[in-house]
Amino acid sequence: MGGPAAAVWRPIVTEVLRERIGGGEPAWLPVRGRSMRPLLARGTRVLVAPATRVRPGDLLAYECEGAIVCHRVLGRRGHVLLTRADHRGVGPERVTPAQVVGVVVALERDGAVVDLTAPRRRALAIVAAARSLAAAAWAAARRRAWRRP
Repeated sequence: MGGPAAAVWRPIVTEVLRERIGGGEPAWLPVRGRSMRPLLARGTRVLVAPATRVRPGDLLAYECEGAIVCHRVLGRRGHVLLTRADHRGVGPERVTPAQVVGVVVALERDGAVVDLTAPRRRALAIVAAARSLAAAAWAAARRRAWRRP
């Protein structure tokens, strides 16, 4: 079932998942895109739990145009979270609290489950967020340089 019918179902499924996760029940979701490669490749599943605390480096699941997107948290500006894809993402995206579905606490790939809340994994996530922020700053500087006469 593709085409327009799929677009009608997606927001309904997203809303059901938001209610379930918001109610305190984590949910396993399949990864479909390429924006978080190599960490989240096609065929990987992520465990999304309620977002009681969101920190830089966390993988945030949020709603964007009726779909659930998963990107890395780079930081915060007031109440707005700044996120970015690991794989050639553009500049940081702004995510409002109303868009947040939850945070990814584990991933499952080829039958192996990886706990993303373990201290070593948290440290790696913070490094990945710093690298992503630096890449976004570099890309923005390059775009500004090309615009100058």
